[in-house]
Amino acid sequence: MGTTLRLLLIEDNAQHRALMQEELRRELAAEVAAAATGEEGLAQLAAGTYDAVVMDFRLPDLDGLTVLRRMGEQGIAVPVIIVTGMGDEQLAVRALKAGAYDYVVKGRNLDFARRLPAAVRDALAAFADSQQRERQLRQLREEREAFAELSVRDDLTELFNRRHLAQVLPAEFERARRYRQPLTAVMADIDGLKAVNNLHGHHCGSAVIRHVAKVIAGAVRISDSCFRYGGDEFVLLLPSTPEKGGLTLGHRLCERVAGLPLTFEGKTLSVTLSIGTATYAAGNYASAEELLRAADEVLFRAKAAGRNTVLSAQPEAPASTAPASKEQAQDGAPGPATRQVTEPPRAM
Repeated sequence: MGTTLRLLLIEDNAQHRALMQEELRRELAAEVAAAATGEEGLAQLAAGTYDAVVMDFRLPDLDGLTVLRRMGEQGIAVPVIIVTGMGDEQLAVRALKAGAYDYVVKGRNLDFARRLPAAVRDALAAFADSQQRERQLRQLREEREAFAELSVRDDLTELFNRRHLAQVLPAEFERARRYRQPLTAVMADIDGLKAVNNLHGHHCGSAVIRHVAKVIAGAVRISDSCFRYGGDEFVLLLPSTPEKGGLTLGHRLCERVAGLPLTFEGKTLSVTLSIGTATYAAGNYASAEELLRAADEVLFRAKAAGRNTVLSAQPEAPASTAPASKEQAQDGAPGPATRQVTEPPRAM
């Protein structure tokens, strides 16, 4: 509300209109525009800005309920005070239910006009409280949404966190089982990060983790999910992706990370990954936990086999498994800079 209160008075009775205008101007120091019909009042509301509306319920063209409804449809949010004749109190109550803030009843004399300024003040105060509550509720909703997003994101990398993986992995595994589609889990570990921390400090190690996370996030499809599993480990879930697609992505990640050295505080650091993959196909794993554990174990072997290495725990998927579409399959081919070893699945 500005320094000068701006009111719109919608009243078809000329004598009442003049009296009400005078009372509102004198008691509230307000600018009071006037309209004689509902349509005229709606047009003025659409064209200007008003702090409140004082409106006779019975107008020549529209009733108060219709005006209130159309104000709502047009997004005009200002408090409305209804003026009714004696015996029309039930109509005023209906108007309150429709969104009006207060009402004043016309009596046999013109004393009702004296009650209007107080009704306007009360309506303005109630409207301000309502607006404040709405702002607080909106802020609360936004904060809850932001908190929900933060609760599933890793602070350092902005990838999904391990807590979210615990929610997503069982659902993805069940979907793959139900629809008989492959699901590949990829576990990646940054090679030699402990040495980086010891030599350059943990702040440098954190920069390496962020760098690798960015490369990983830029290498996957929109249907894939990336998680920071903990420390320098990452997990990727690749729906509808057979073992070959997981290996292809593993090699792509190794090549991109190795091909993008990190410059940090004037130092150029070469970074490589070790990667293990495991693929659910035709019921070879009984649970999501077994699938992830298989990828973790083969990652451990990849670390032992040497840096920049991709290992798979799976043989080729059985012939009965439907091949992935072009959109589903990971494209590309293993590069010469990485090594690939394929092992049979471990007994669980």
